[in-house]
Amino acid sequence: MPAASTAFPPKRRKVDRAVEEMISKTSRHTMGGGNVKHDERTSTIEGIGFSRLDKGMKVLGAVNQIFSDDLVTVSLPNGLVGYVMRRDKSEPPLEVSLKVGTMMAFAVLSVSRTEKRVELSVSPTHVNRGLTLDQISAGQVVRVKVEGSEDHGWSCGLGMAGVKCFFPRKLYTGSSKVTVGMSLDAVVVKSSREARMVSVTDDLGSQIGITVQPHHVDPGCSQFNLKGVRPGMMVERVEPKIGVWFRVPGKGAAGTVGNKRKSGTPAPDEIVFVHVSDLGLTDSSDTTVRKNFPTGKEAVVRILGHHKMDDWLKGSLKKEIIEAKVLDYGDIQVGERYRGVPIVKQGDYGVVVKLGEGVNAMVSNIHLKGKNQNKVGTKMDVKALTVDADGRRCMATARRELVKEDMFASYQEMDVNDVSTGFITKVDAKGIVVTFVNNTHGTVPATALAEEQGVEDPKVNYKVGEIVKARFTGMNVKGGGGRMGLSLDLKKKSKPAEKAPSGAYEVGDLIVEKELTIVSIEGGEIAMEGKGGSCKCGFEAFKDKYSNPSEPSAEVKKEIKVGKKVKAQGLVVSKDKKYPHTPIVTFRKQIVLERAEVPRALKSLTAGDIVTGWVANKVAAHGAFVRFMNHHTALVPALKGGGELQLYDTIRVKISKIDAKGGKILCTIPKTSSMEKMFSKAVGSAVGKVEVVDLKKERAYVKMLDGRFPGKCRIRVHMSMFEGDKGKGIVGGDGEFIPPSHPFSGLKVGSVIRNATIASADTVEDLTYIDLTNLDSVPPMDVEKFSVGVCVSGVVEEALKGKGCHIRCSPGVKVWGSRTEMVSAEEGDRVKVVVTKNNEGKINVSERKFEALKGSVGGTVELGDRK
Repeated sequence: MPAASTAFPPKRRKVDRAVEEMISKTSRHTMGGGNVKHDERTSTIEGIGFSRLDKGMKVLGAVNQIFSDDLVTVSLPNGLVGYVMRRDKSEPPLEVSLKVGTMMAFAVLSVSRTEKRVELSVSPTHVNRGLTLDQISAGQVVRVKVEGSEDHGWSCGLGMAGVKCFFPRKLYTGSSKVTVGMSLDAVVVKSSREARMVSVTDDLGSQIGITVQPHHVDPGCSQFNLKGVRPGMMVERVEPKIGVWFRVPGKGAAGTVGNKRKSGTPAPDEIVFVHVSDLGLTDSSDTTVRKNFPTGKEAVVRILGHHKMDDWLKGSLKKEIIEAKVLDYGDIQVGERYRGVPIVKQGDYGVVVKLGEGVNAMVSNIHLKGKNQNKVGTKMDVKALTVDADGRRCMATARRELVKEDMFASYQEMDVNDVSTGFITKVDAKGIVVTFVNNTHGTVPATALAEEQGVEDPKVNYKVGEIVKARFTGMNVKGGGGRMGLSLDLKKKSKPAEKAPSGAYEVGDLIVEKELTIVSIEGGEIAMEGKGGSCKCGFEAFKDKYSNPSEPSAEVKKEIKVGKKVKAQGLVVSKDKKYPHTPIVTFRKQIVLERAEVPRALKSLTAGDIVTGWVANKVAAHGAFVRFMNHHTALVPALKGGGELQLYDTIRVKISKIDAKGGKILCTIPKTSSMEKMFSKAVGSAVGKVEVVDLKKERAYVKMLDGRFPGKCRIRVHMSMFEGDKGKGIVGGDGEFIPPSHPFSGLKVGSVIRNATIASADTVEDLTYIDLTNLDSVPPMDVEKFSVGVCVSGVVEEALKGKGCHIRCSPGVKVWGSRTEMVSAEEGDRVKVVVTKNNEGKINVSERKFEALKGSVGGTVELGDRK
C-alpha cells in the first residue's frame, strides 16, 4: 500500500473480468502469491480478482500496515488490498493479534462493489465457519480466540458451538503476552469428540506450509528499501490497460548489482509495478503505453509502497511525484519550511494545508496570518512544528516570523545564551511558557520578567500566541527535575553550567561495598573516589544512631582511614550546593535499606505519608529538622515531639502539612499506639500508600509501603472501591484487557495508591483478606445496610440501552438503576445514587432523586412514604 495513501484503505482501480482472466493466465503473481509457470497440458489455477471475492470466502493475506488500534490494512494476492476494523471497543487493539508482515488466513466480511473495498475478519467465528469437531485432528492449524485466563492456561474459543478449547501455559512458546480477546493461529495437540474439547499450542514450527514465493519461504530475502527514487529501472513487461512492470536485476538492499546476502544467495531483483495512471502519460491507451515503454527501456521511478503478499513495490513516474518533497508523514522534517502549499480545508480550529499527496498539516488559529488570506485554495508558506508519523498528524505554523527564523528544535542542541524565536503557549502568575519546534519549550519566570522587563503581572503584558525572542539560560535541575530556563533579556549573558563527567554518580544511585576509596579526611568532611568519580560525606552519615551525637567523628574515625575502602553500601542523597557536580553520600544502613521511602521531591509527598529521614539539626525553640534527599528538610515542632529527638538519628516521620510554594514540610512522630491502630483490621483505619503488585479487571492486589499487617494476609482493592484518573486501557496480569472506561485503566503494576483506608477484613483459616478503598466514604459491604434512603456511589458495570444499568457499589453488592432514574449510564462511570428499594437483596437506586434531594454519599435522605 502506498505510504502516501489516506488512513482509509484505498479503492481498487476498475479491472474488468476479461483482464482478470488474462492475469490468471499470464501474470507471475497468481493466487496465494506463488510464481506458477503454466503448462497448457495441465489445469491452471485462476488468479483471484476483485470480482471473484464474496462474503464468507477465506483468503490468504499478509498484514500490511497498522494505522491505529482500530484499523489494519492487509495485502491480498494479485495486488488486492483489504482491511480489518475493530468495531467492538471492549476488544483489545488490533495490534495485539496482528503484526506487520504476518501471513495468515482472513475471512471476507463484506465486499463493496461501488467503493471497491474488502472488509476482512481474523475472528475464529468467521475463519473457522463450516469447520466441525469431526474435521479437527492433532497437528492441524486452527484459529482461536483467547476468552479467559486460568491458573494453568487460557480458555479459548473456536467459533464452534459447544466445543471448548484450552491452551496450556506449559505449551506456550512465544515471548509476547497472551491477552484475553486476542486471536491467533494455534496447532491442535489433542482433540476429544466425547468431551468436545480441543487442546492447542502456539508452536507452529513443526507445521509445513507450501509456497514458492521466496519472501515467504525466507522472509529475510525481502530487504527492499521502500522509499526514494530509483534510476535505471528497466521495463520488464507491459500489462495492457493495467500498468508496467520494472526491474533492476540483482539489486537488493545494499544497492549494488550482484550483491549477496549473508546466506550466500544472490540478492533479489527489485520488481516495481507502476499503474497506467502513474505513468505520467496524457494518453493511457495500450498503443501509447507500449510505444513509450518498450521492453528494456530505462526509467526513473519513485517508490510509493510495498505489496507484502506478492512482494513487489509500487511506484510512479509522474514528474510531480518524483520531485515531491513529501509523500508520507515520515518524509516531513520538523523545522523545515514548505513553500506555496495550498489550503484544502478551513474550520473554526484553523486550516489544513496539503504538504503532499495524502499528507496534510493543521495550522491552528494562533499560527495563521491575516484572516482574509486563509481561504481554501490560497497558497502559503508554512513550517512543520511537530510530526507524529505513526498517528499521521502534523502541526505547522504560517506566522511569517516563525517560518522565516530558525527555532530551537531540541534541548541537546542548545548552548547557553543561544537565542531563538518562539511563541507563548501559557501565561500565569508564575511566568510565561515559550514553545519552539518539536514541542521544545521553556519557562521565563515571573521574577525574571519583573527584574529584566519591569513586568508586575505577566497576565496583563503577555497573551497566548504572541511571538517573542528568548535566550536559553540553561537547564533548571532544582528538585531533581529538568526544565529549560529562558530569558527575554537578549543582551544579558548567563554563565554556562559546569558539565558533569560521563558516568558520574546521580542522586538515588546505590554504591556497592568497597567501591569507594577514601582520599582525604579534612575537618568534618570525608572525600572519596569511585567508578562514578569524586564524592563526599560527613562523619554523621555513617551510622543510624550515635552514642555521643556531639562528637560523631570520635566513633567514625576508628573505622575509616585514608587509602582504605569503605566497607559499607552507600546511597547518593544529594549534590553539593556550592559544587553541584559533587555527590553527597550516606552509609546509614536504614536509609540504604529503606531508600524507596526517602523522599526525593516535594511533589511525591502527601499529608499522611510515613517516610524515612535523619535528624540533621535541632533548635530548641523550634524543634528537630529532618533531612531527606536533594536537601529537602521537614520540621518536627518541639511541641509535637521534636524536642525529644536525638541529633543525627535515622527516624520515620509522618507528614502532616506541606507548603509546596514555600518548600516547607511539617511532620510528627508516629507513636507506637497510633501505629498499631493504623495497621489494625478496624474499618476506616488509614494505611497510607500502597503499591500495585498485580492488576486484574476485578481487583488490584497491593502491598503496603508504610508498614505491614501482622500475620498472613492478602491486601486488595476492588474496582468498585477505587477512584482515579482514567487511562488508555491496559492488559491485566491475567491477560484480560482493561478498557479505557474501567476504573483501573489508569493503573499499572508499580502504581502507588495514596490515602488508602480499610473497607473490610475477613479471615479464612489462617489467611486474612483485607479490602482497601481510596474513596472518601467507605461504602457498605453488606446488602442489609443498603436501606431505603441511604446514599452511596458505585461504578456502572453494565449499561443496557433503553433499559437502565447495573451498578457495582461494593465487591458483593450490585444494584439496579432504571433508565428513568438515571442521568448518565455509561459503562465505567462513577455515579452517586440513593437507595429507593431493597426487596430481599434486590436493590433499586435513583440518581435523579439523589440530585433532587441534594444527597451526600455516606448519608441518608428522606424519601417520604416510599418503601
